[in-house]
Amino acid sequence: MENSNFQIFAEITKEKNEKVYMKFIELGRGKLEKAIEMFFSQAKNNSLMAEIDLKRKVPSEEEKVGNIKLGSFITEAVSLRSLMQIPACKMMYYKFNRAVKSKKNETTEKSIRFSLEKDAFSVAKLNYLTSELLYPLINGDLILLEINTITELNINTLDTFQVMITVTMRPDLFSNPSAKMNEEAAAKNIPTTEYCNQRESFSKLIQLINIKKTQSALINKNSTQKNNDIQPSQEMSEDEKSQCLKHFEEKSIPLTKPVNSFKSILFPYQAQALTWMLERETQTRSSKTSSQLHHLWEEYTLENEKKIYINSCTGQISLSFPQAGELCKGGILADEMGLGKTVMMISLIHTSRKPLRNTSKKVKKSNEGGTLIILPLSLISQWKSEFDTHGEGISVLEYYTEKSRNMSELISADVILTTYGVFCSESSSKGYLTQISWFRVILDEAHTIRNRNTSTAKAVFKIQAEHKWALTGTPIQNTIDDLYSLIRFLEMEPWSDYTWWNRIITHKFLKKNSECFSILQRLLKPIMLRRTKDSKQENGQPIVVLPNLNIHDVKLKLENDEKYVYDKLFSLSKAKYTLLVREGKIKTHVTCIFELLLRLRQYCDHPYLVMSRGDVKSSESLEDFINKYANDENNGYLEGLLEKLKNGVESDCPVCLETCDDPVMTKCAHVLCRTCATQQIEKNRNCPLCKTQLGICDLTTIPRDSKFSFDIESEYKSSAKIDFLLTLLNETENNTVVFTQWITMLDILEITMKRENISYSRLDGSMSKQQRENNLQSFKSGKRVLLVSLKSGGQGLNLICASQVVLFDPWWNPAVEHQAIERVHRIGQRKEVNAYRLVTQNTVEEKIVEMQNRKEKMIEGAFSDKVCSLNLETLRDIFQGL
Repeated sequence: MENSNFQIFAEITKEKNEKVYMKFIELGRGKLEKAIEMFFSQAKNNSLMAEIDLKRKVPSEEEKVGNIKLGSFITEAVSLRSLMQIPACKMMYYKFNRAVKSKKNETTEKSIRFSLEKDAFSVAKLNYLTSELLYPLINGDLILLEINTITELNINTLDTFQVMITVTMRPDLFSNPSAKMNEEAAAKNIPTTEYCNQRESFSKLIQLINIKKTQSALINKNSTQKNNDIQPSQEMSEDEKSQCLKHFEEKSIPLTKPVNSFKSILFPYQAQALTWMLERETQTRSSKTSSQLHHLWEEYTLENEKKIYINSCTGQISLSFPQAGELCKGGILADEMGLGKTVMMISLIHTSRKPLRNTSKKVKKSNEGGTLIILPLSLISQWKSEFDTHGEGISVLEYYTEKSRNMSELISADVILTTYGVFCSESSSKGYLTQISWFRVILDEAHTIRNRNTSTAKAVFKIQAEHKWALTGTPIQNTIDDLYSLIRFLEMEPWSDYTWWNRIITHKFLKKNSECFSILQRLLKPIMLRRTKDSKQENGQPIVVLPNLNIHDVKLKLENDEKYVYDKLFSLSKAKYTLLVREGKIKTHVTCIFELLLRLRQYCDHPYLVMSRGDVKSSESLEDFINKYANDENNGYLEGLLEKLKNGVESDCPVCLETCDDPVMTKCAHVLCRTCATQQIEKNRNCPLCKTQLGICDLTTIPRDSKFSFDIESEYKSSAKIDFLLTLLNETENNTVVFTQWITMLDILEITMKRENISYSRLDGSMSKQQRENNLQSFKSGKRVLLVSLKSGGQGLNLICASQVVLFDPWWNPAVEHQAIERVHRIGQRKEVNAYRLVTQNTVEEKIVEMQNRKEKMIEGAFSDKVCSLNLETLRDIFQGL
């Protein structure tokens, strides 16, 4: 039997050396077919290939200009004819159906057939898997095939037999590594998705032919194997977020001393960040680094020693060497909140200023600016103060409208401070800021643009700048797509094309493919620097030493009357939810249930909050409200009341799911924040919830002075949470910051502070810039308590003058709470910090905390059709077990 196999091997391969036969039999694990296949895959210049070359009737495609032979592989074909005899080494002529635009649900047959003679009837076709693999490439005219039989054949219909396929690459298959992939696709007049399919097919073809890989990507799968344990969900859990943001510390970076105009002394880790940022901007590399292969690319060597380069993530192919330095000149500084990202960036601005402008007429006509910093309104005064504190010689201008500054001032200034809102407005009106080519653009609290579809994000994407930086302590807040907006801002091709991002990152994540985390680390490693307060120096010491942070979960009980009314509210909400589920209407009434849920959360803070609404013409006192339910189980009245509460002033915007600091009401009685309502009308001219046609004139501003239908000061009542807060303030002398989501709760807390003669300041989104600055300065100058809206004061502020934090109500996303606490527990804090999270027992608040602790999915995006299943799961989880 062994001799028989050797004879067959020798006849097919023309290799008569028995030692060679034994070698390939061993490699093929004793299987003759496998041995023959491996022989043709690995042996060079073998006699069979020489015989095939002699029988060619046309010049080799490899000999044609620009074509490059990739290699050969053996696969199976299926006979379409009966009683055929085909000689060995017979070159076949292949054919296929071109893909064309067809009617819906119709697809082009992707089989690859071949005949004995040109333009003759097909005698066989390649097997399904091979056809699927090769079709995108031959349909796109990217490769040429040569199909040859291996042995003499006597076959009937549907018989299978082996053929050898030689693949030749055409010039259109290659692209320069720095080329924009979506532009290439457009130039070819093909959909981007087809372009993706072609690259994916080629990547698989390389593996099939077994091309020798001579250089691997610098960051490979083996270096990120720990990510394989992650089980992703649609909304990222805290564990997933943490895992995704690991391994971006750089302990061995040398320290850089800022220039003399920067007067402060940096911590060592801050000086390392300065080194890293300067290197990112100048792309300074050693000669060794500049000759390194780009971290996403792999090198393959063909039989003729020619090299090709393949992007290990996207499948992009190139003949040009992709250098490691070909990256954006900027990046993401993602240090944890409280480590001084602002100071680090100011040191960079001092150390690397915009170059002196060329005085030529050509350049004079262009508008070249310095550094543009885009940030939330609440942080402008803080940045201005930080510039004054840490250095001199830098001109800083604040910009609000074209009326406040002229173009000459903007161009001549070193730094311009503006807000996201102002820049968005400038973008739509083609204002000064969009007419300038900036030396550097910095986004502070860059997660503000995490939703790529907002007008703000789209405006930011268009900024022209030599260097771009994103500062955020929470680059991922909810979903993995939060990172996409940062990548798009940095213009990192091909990832800034959402087709690629969605295909390679988001799709893998949703399919629970942990490879997406490996790819993300490859992508982010060169452009992101992230340290936490737990990070260590090379000597094992912490990078920064802060006082202890103690977080206390305080569980409080509602009083009997309060508990009675809460139970009624909850019972009605649950009954309505159950009815909608039973009738199959829950998907179209999520808004209604969410509003009821919102009222339950507000009631846990104070009963007055469910009385806050802007369209009430008559008033009810709290006593009437309580007595109505304490003495009469009139569910019909309660239902009618809650229907009116749907028009409540204090609500979450159903689009961005943030608290409405500037709420408006549509003619269809839905409450949104003004920004989301305006953007929706500009884009679709309808209500995002019920699709009622809307115009700007259909929006009604809800005034702050009509939040309550009665005088809450004269009819003041305390609550369980207020009682705890007062006890805490009486027991300590520490300055305290109180965060709440509800503007109306701030109103009630203001009255409480006045009644108890406790000095306080207030900060919320409805205040002007000057009011905010005055109130912040008042608190830092000696006021005892700062009452803050979680949305407007939960990020970016420096409140180290306080050492006590009270989170009056829990939020769905623990990252938001963490950000709020970090306003106090940060560099410069000298006291131990205590944070108290207030939670009422046996209420919806306990469910929220339970979801946080279990790292459950968040409710953000509750009104998107794509995540409707998530909404229902969340609602079911809340209404069960209470």
